[in-house]
Amino acid sequence: MSDTTAFAIRNEMVGSQTGKGFYIRFGNGYEISVQFGQVNGCDGGKTTAEVAVFDPEGQFVKLGENDDVLYNVTPERVAELIFEYSMKETKTQVFLDLVNDDIEPDTAAEIAGLEKEDA
Repeated sequence: MSDTTAFAIRNEMVGSQTGKGFYIRFGNGYEISVQFGQVNGCDGGKTTAEVAVFDPEGQFVKLGENDDVLYNVTPERVAELIFEYSMKETKTQVFLDLVNDDIEPDTAAEIAGLEKEDA
């Protein structure tokens, strides 16, 4: 497999990136990238890694106040992020749950944060 750019949604659910990291795409569409190469924002994989998360549309998820990427992330924090984003509901899932609970579609779209055209 070739080294793929992190800005595209991948077809594989799990993959490695030339021996310096890996990514996991969850069933909800979120993807986490964990990198530990010498050029990444970490200690080369000795005790930390660099982490980014992408939403179901392939856009960066803000992980810090001003950051799309977290640097020098401990293994424990990587595990927390994997759990958090593997369980995260998408806006569409929230919308459908609300509609199934007899909330009007326009109100459900507003609560879920969807544009009217998306609902």
